[in-house]
Amino acid sequence: MFRIRPGKPYTLHFCWVAALGMLTLLLAGCQHLDIEQPAPRRDTAVKQSPSYSQDIQPIFTEYCVKCHNPRDAHKGLRLDTYQAMMRGHKDGPVIVPGRPEDSILLRNVKRETAASSGMPFHQEPLARNQVQNIENWVRQGALDN
Repeated sequence: MFRIRPGKPYTLHFCWVAALGMLTLLLAGCQHLDIEQPAPRRDTAVKQSPSYSQDIQPIFTEYCVKCHNPRDAHKGLRLDTYQAMMRGHKDGPVIVPGRPEDSILLRNVKRETAASSGMPFHQEPLARNQVQNIENWVRQGALDN
């Protein structure tokens, strides 16, 4: 067994070589791990008449339902169904049909409010096309279509 002896010049060199060797083996072993990568953001086309079920709900499902779901409805807001979303949260509605400028949810995804850290929380902002589709949907009455 190798014993480290103080004062020997090769001791420090051996420790560095051993440490580098172990680090190399550790990193080489990590190449085979299946580490989940975040899904790429979809840059969907901007639609003048977006559909809730085809264009809006998929955005909420992908980026919002992690925190706004039946078990963990942050601030009482659920975004897993149209009906739950339209009920709003503990402070009232988050969508004002026909008035995107008054819709808290839209201001949060646009990151316009000082009180909001922006949604989705601790993630990159939604793509501009996604935000524009949500805005167009709200402007046209936020229909369940």
